[in-house]
Amino acid sequence: MNGALPKPSQLKVLIADDEEDHITLLGLNLRGTACDIHSATTPEDCLRMYSALRPDLVFLDVDMGFPGGFVTAGKLREAARKAKHDVKIIMYTARKQRDDVQRAQKMGADDYLVKPVSREALMEKLRALFPGRL
Repeated sequence: MNGALPKPSQLKVLIADDEEDHITLLGLNLRGTACDIHSATTPEDCLRMYSALRPDLVFLDVDMGFPGGFVTAGKLREAARKAKHDVKIIMYTARKQRDDVQRAQKMGADDYLVKPVSREALMEKLRALFPGRL
């Protein structure tokens, strides 16, 4: 979404969702924040962009195409561990089942948001994950 070089204080954010409308809506909710936003529409693109960008935060749709968001979260967490990089992962989905939340945590997600999410709820999560940065 943005090709400019980020300011040092900006959060690099990767939004991974196979629905471009969801990427746009989440991006609009982040408008006016200190976020440098990028997007991916497939799990493969998400992993490739993670390696290239080393974002601070990845929003990851649970229901992305094969292999899906849960598996992709595990792969992101493993890549971050190998790179000694601290990335926060928020699963972003329409699913509300308790089992999905637990599975997301097991695969390395830091938090879980249910679509649609209000700007207030989103900012509350981000302030908790990145104190003093927003």
